Amino acid sequence: MSEALRDVIARLRAAPQPLGIAVSGGSDSVGLMRMAAVAGIKPRIVTVDHRLRPEARDEAEGVAAHAAALGFKHDILEWTDWDGQGNLMDAARRARQRLIGAWAAEHELQVVALGHTLDDQAETVLMRLARASGVDGLSAMSEWREAAWGFWWRPMLDCPRQDIRDWLAGDGVPWVDDPSNENERFTRVQMRKALPLLAELGIGPDVLAQVALHQQAARDALDEVTAELAGRIATVDGGMLVLQAEPLWAAPAEIARRLITAALRWIAPAPYAPRSDAVEGAIAALRADQGTTLAGCALRPRQGTVTIFREYNAVRDLVAAPPALWDGVWHTAAPEGAEPVQIRALGPEGMRQLPEGRPDTRPYAALIAEPALWQNDRLIAAPMADWPNGWRIYRENGTDDFIQCILSH
Repeated sequence: MSEALRDVIARLRAAPQPLGIAVSGGSDSVGLMRMAAVAGIKPRIVTVDHRLRPEARDEAEGVAAHAAALGFKHDILEWTDWDGQGNLMDAARRARQRLIGAWAAEHELQVVALGHTLDDQAETVLMRLARASGVDGLSAMSEWREAAWGFWWRPMLDCPRQDIRDWLAGDGVPWVDDPSNENERFTRVQMRKALPLLAELGIGPDVLAQVALHQQAARDALDEVTAELAGRIATVDGGMLVLQAEPLWAAPAEIARRLITAALRWIAPAPYAPRSDAVEGAIAALRADQGTTLAGCALRPRQGTVTIFREYNAVRDLVAAPPALWDGVWHTAAPEGAEPVQIRALGPEGMRQLPEGRPDTRPYAALIAEPALWQNDRLIAAPMADWPNGWRIYRENGTDDFIQCILSH
């Protein structure tokens, strides 16, 4: 067993318990599961059946049998809502995250370990390099990533794939090779096949992984500076984030761009940040004293500030029933004995139904995009517009959490 594998086993032994492990049946995740057994811990195993190949169910059942032989509980999750549109690999990845995240929350698992290796890290760096990515893109994958339910953990990012395969083969442990891993229409497969050629030039997986580590350090330093600026110039006003314009534009361009990007993702949570060129276009408009929209948000210059809030057209059709979150971030607290309601955007009709007229604390465009309580077409309460009627609506996080989210990856 290599030193890299021994290090993973030590990390597994020290990890928070109970631990979840996602196992596809490939060598990397099977190796991670068996290392957990060597570590003497009892993780719960999960496999996602994407239902994209006839043999996928049998492979998932094979993982279940392997897990049972090790004394581990195992669950199979099915992806059933693929509509055949868009990028298949990206859609499958998002589905895995959504399904496994719900599974982790159900079983109260604060950490789910993933089998990404040094080779995966190197492939990711190459893919990002091909897109001319900057610091954030070349940072590739972090070992820890926070989610709503807990943390994703990649304990094998320093471990070469071949080390895992040699160890499994030496113990006679089989694994499954997904045929899609040989399909060169996928960019990741193209990068995987290019790695041996680059290694001959001294640009092997270990070097590319070091590039990611260096970029992560640079990213963290930039985020520290961005968070410090946010602490000085950012405030939350209802559903609106307000940035003081003068210090924002006096900051280095990269810091201003990062702060605007973080604000957009905080107002309208999204798996990916908007493209840098789109953010730079929005900044150019704001500096020219012009409003703009981006990533489902409105950005407006206003009285020496830059105000950022949800765009009404992005939320006008969103409906949730308490206690579910509205737009992914808004909670409600009902008065005792409250009848069932829906959470919807206040909208122009809600503004007309406000008993005391429109409050003048925030722009009209921001108010109509904020959540309110409805029964059919009748407005029941609009706490964000100064008519609570016994109800309370609040964000999942406030200004301090916005600053903290800049530092989270």
